[in-house]
Amino acid sequence: MPITPSAKKRMRQDEKRRMRNLSFKSKLRTHHRKLSRAISDQRKEDSQNLLRTVASLYDKGVKKGIYRAQTAARQKSRLAQKVNALAAGAPPAQPPSLPSGEQAV
Repeated sequence: MPITPSAKKRMRQDEKRRMRNLSFKSKLRTHHRKLSRAISDQRKEDSQNLLRTVASLYDKGVKKGIYRAQTAARQKSRLAQKVNALAAGAPPAQPPSLPSGEQAV
């Protein structure tokens, strides 16, 4: 447990930030799941609207320091590829399969 007043204050601040970040991450994951469900159900319009929402949330997360910029960019890019494939009428791209006998690490 902290002893000095500054350490006590720091602990209070850390807890507030942790709870705020936890709430934000939960909100983003919920929207991410909704988008994934919309893509798998072939709902084009919903997917495009949700993609804008999810991309915006990732950008806000980067701005707040919750996510690294490259992580957010990678996630947004992958989701955009799936939504664009859906809009073009192609089935969503599946990850490449491994040659027989090999296992993912």
